[in-house]
Amino acid sequence: LSHEVADIMLRFESEGKTAIAVLERSAASHISKPNISPEPFRALGVVAIADRPRKGARQALASLHAVGIRRVLMLTGDNQGTGNAIAAELGVDEVHSGLLPEDKVRIVRELQAAGDRVAFVGDGVNDAPALAAATVGIAMGAAGTDVALETADVALMGDNLSALAVAVRFSRKTSGIVKQNIAFALAIKAIFLVLAMGGWVTLWMAVGADMGGSLLVVANGLRARHLRG
Repeated sequence: LSHEVADIMLRFESEGKTAIAVLERSAASHISKPNISPEPFRALGVVAIADRPRKGARQALASLHAVGIRRVLMLTGDNQGTGNAIAAELGVDEVHSGLLPEDKVRIVRELQAAGDRVAFVGDGVNDAPALAAATVGIAMGAAGTDVALETADVALMGDNLSALAVAVRFSRKTSGIVKQNIAFALAIKAIFLVLAMGGWVTLWMAVGADMGGSLLVVANGLRARHLRG
């Protein structure tokens, strides 16, 4: 390609677009002359295409930071210029471009080896290996491929990225309820075990306490139905 065409392509890539050169075989390439090496192709033009960020993506990433997500990375197969432009537009903390599926898995495992818990969000076939390798794989349900949905641990049934922050809040609240139930159930059993060994409670009192504790645990668990983002 000529320097002019190459410069045009680089300019488009720096704007977050993928540049494609349209070429035709040069007539001169069919003419064989001594000491002459004509260009086999002639550029007709350059076509630029771009994937636009999802609506509300920047606000969604800001919401993730607000709920305590320390770092947001973008792993993409696009070129470096496109990756940097999109990352700057969305407020991504770190971008890795020009990646193959195995490269995404490698980065996920490097983060985990450094002690990070990694949630990977994807919707394509190429994202499936990284979804499986991540601590939590999250697939975008509406636009996600079957492979991504089957591999992921969580499927968000929609294209709204703001659901990511909501899912984080829900998971934390639900985890808190589960821990409360475990602690309460173990405490009741430990207390009545000690009382029974000392002869201070009857069998029926212990059975009643066990059943009552189970009902309280179930009632506490039902609070998860009323959680709001």
